[in-house]
Amino acid sequence: MKWYSKYLPVYEKPFAEVPAETVAEVRAKLAERQSDRPLATVSVIACNEEKRLTACLWSLAEQRCRYPMEIIATDNLSKDRTAEIFETLGLPWQRETTPGCGHARLCGLNRARGKYHINIDADTIYPPRYVETMVDALERRAADPAVKLMLLCNPHNPAGTQPTSPPDFGSTNWPATRTCGSSRSNAPN
Repeated sequence: MKWYSKYLPVYEKPFAEVPAETVAEVRAKLAERQSDRPLATVSVIACNEEKRLTACLWSLAEQRCRYPMEIIATDNLSKDRTAEIFETLGLPWQRETTPGCGHARLCGLNRARGKYHINIDADTIYPPRYVETMVDALERRAADPAVKLMLLCNPHNPAGTQPTSPPDFGSTNWPATRTCGSSRSNAPN
């Protein structure tokens, strides 16, 4: 059996057709993945991904990763049930009101608490050690000047160190950032 076979029954299915047991399992596993002190932020961006999002989030919920992580999400003006899926599965999310994946990624970056920020496309199913493999590579390359510059550019983590407390999401004095244009969010205050 291929590693992704488990997720195929919900891939390309409307959320209403996802079994309640699957929704409950994914919600519980996503909650287990959330760390108060993440080394990595996994940021899912989505626009009208109702039929693919549950499979994506299920694969992220089952990541085997030795590093603490958080999984956050950004809805980029979806007209389907994408935001409802984030809400139902208990994922911290925010709506970006400026169209485009770049704006959605920036919205995620502005909320990231981890030293490393991994962008995830909502239409993809990820292998079980995807996040760990990415963080391993970043940890090995942390001394590389280009990687160091990337870490220093994270306005919530300017020293490139693991944060000691969550950022103040209500702050208006973040350096060189813009807040997400949000009409709905369950992001922490």
